[in-house]
Amino acid sequence: MQVVLSDLLIINKSSELEPEKLKLIERQLKSYNSSAIIYQTNYSKLEAFQLESFVDQIQGKLEQKMNEPVFYRIIESEKFTTFTHQFRGSVNLKKFQYWFNYFVAINQLQIYRIKGVLYPDDQAEKVIVQSVGGTASYENGSFIGFSEEKVNTLVFIGKDIDNDRIAYELDRYLN
Repeated sequence: MQVVLSDLLIINKSSELEPEKLKLIERQLKSYNSSAIIYQTNYSKLEAFQLESFVDQIQGKLEQKMNEPVFYRIIESEKFTTFTHQFRGSVNLKKFQYWFNYFVAINQLQIYRIKGVLYPDDQAEKVIVQSVGGTASYENGSFIGFSEEKVNTLVFIGKDIDNDRIAYELDRYLN
């Protein structure tokens, strides 16, 4: 579950692995989480590693992934469910935050992680939304292009997610 929910993955003691084994491990990690950044270390040593320096890179990858066409809405496995909800137009960010903060707090046992990109109606930058463990964070993303189509995207990862209720609440509350 940690691999699925992570933005950054570190493979430690990579020098002790055969190159083919290391490639296999990276492929397996990517199959669980294609958007995570993967680094290899030797005994926890990573030259000049500063987690703060990766925030822009991680957010950029998240934005890019959220802008890709969604060919699925719900993916279910034995361990977790992924539900993607998209809606068009600008969002009243204060209204969304009010709903979202409450939503993540009361659903933290069923929803492990939420990530998404919003187009707020009162600023020139997109907002990157993330939630883990019942807490929410909001960061400014890239600037909204003049002719860019505004498609807000939220991805919910959890177990026993009531996707119809979430879609209903979002559509009702945000309109």
